[in-house]
Amino acid sequence: MSKFPFIFLFIPFLVLAENQEKDFRLQQQSQLNQQRQEQQFIQQDKFFTTLTINNQEFKVSDNIEEIMTALFLAINHKQTNDIEHLLIRYKQFPQAERGMILFAEANIAFNQGNTKKAIQLYEQLVQQEPDFTRGKLDLAKLYFLNWQNNQSKILFNQIALPQQPNVMARVNQYLSQLDYRQSWQGSFSFGTIYNSNLNQSGNETSKEIVENPYLGTLEFTRTRPTIQKSTGFSYEAVLNKYTEILNNQGIIFKGLAYGEFYPKKSEFTEHNISLGLGYRFKDQKNQLDLYPLVEKTRAYHHWYSERKGFNISYSTILNPNLYFSLQTEYKWEKYQDRNLSYQDGKILSFFSTLVYSLPNDWILFGGLDYAKKFSTESKIDQYARKGIRIGINKSFESGIDITAQGIFRKIDYQDYNALLGKTRKDNEQKYLFTFAIPKFKFYDIVPSINFIHTNHQSNVEMLYRYKQNEVVLKFEKNF
Repeated sequence: MSKFPFIFLFIPFLVLAENQEKDFRLQQQSQLNQQRQEQQFIQQDKFFTTLTINNQEFKVSDNIEEIMTALFLAINHKQTNDIEHLLIRYKQFPQAERGMILFAEANIAFNQGNTKKAIQLYEQLVQQEPDFTRGKLDLAKLYFLNWQNNQSKILFNQIALPQQPNVMARVNQYLSQLDYRQSWQGSFSFGTIYNSNLNQSGNETSKEIVENPYLGTLEFTRTRPTIQKSTGFSYEAVLNKYTEILNNQGIIFKGLAYGEFYPKKSEFTEHNISLGLGYRFKDQKNQLDLYPLVEKTRAYHHWYSERKGFNISYSTILNPNLYFSLQTEYKWEKYQDRNLSYQDGKILSFFSTLVYSLPNDWILFGGLDYAKKFSTESKIDQYARKGIRIGINKSFESGIDITAQGIFRKIDYQDYNALLGKTRKDNEQKYLFTFAIPKFKFYDIVPSINFIHTNHQSNVEMLYRYKQNEVVLKFEKNF
């Protein structure tokens, strides 16, 4: 009988699953924050909202002046059926103007959700009637809505209505928003953290006899290290920039950094950084990002690992209440310590998300994720990870914002591990709860309390089973 008085096979790879999740969460939160800010701005403009005229009926005589007046009224109040009926009557007059017809048809298209056609018709209108300020103003707004930023800015700068200060004030707001779209955006948070299990240990000791087909009968005495707990500091930073090159296309920069440092247990301090630069297509409903990225992790007092690869992200607004996104990454992972080179490999991952907005400021969200590591030195270090995420968010009028989320994952390693005497299979449950208090913000810095509970189970219980609680009090500023 071979006897091993002490074998501890666990190597604390803190970085992979947690970092992929955090990278995704931080960038997606930044994107959703931007969309929320955009939506709040757009909803302030009556041009983008549907109005009614109290179901009142108006009699319109069969003369072109009254029909034109009624047509303008119907256009201003988004009465699509009335616009269509009045336009038919208007076209019957020999003196009907092409510009008025284009104006009506453009608004019909927009009211029916066809922004692209509305833009084309407004472009014809502005070309034919260059002095029609209303047409320029509407087209500038449609360009804005469709993320044709440069074209929108050109038209807004051409609007000059000194006799209408309210209109000019709104024009200036649009110009400011256009500048903001192409400015540096992101968020930064800093706070204190308590971690109940820094080393992800089970604090257990056991003896186990394993019949190994290659080495015979093995006796393992496994003693897991004492659980390490401590308080420290955490930070998260996201920095993004979009620069339009032509119409809906441009260049994006994406950067994020986050980490935790523990003054009393510095061996558990960890820092992560991710940088990407590439291409973006964006219009009213769709966004497509393609870019190479570089990621680095510093842990255990040295640069621990590095990942290089490509990211493809697509998101779309399916309807006013439903948002979908899909992110795909392909990365080459390399560990700086050559003693860990057997872990070098490739990672393919997918993250999908649905966000559904309910009445009264309730939001449901969830998604599926998948990650596969392959091309390592041995198949025992390759795995497939499948997961599901589900959560809910509620913003209260009292100035409190609450988010609860559950993440459930299954990790299957790809081959039999002779030293473990089995093929490793893990299951992880993670619960996140955030209690943010925007009503107490100062200088736009919002305080929040965050709780994270992790329950990690494995068929290799003595090595990979652990529970962990984290509490973070942080202060966050979006810009």
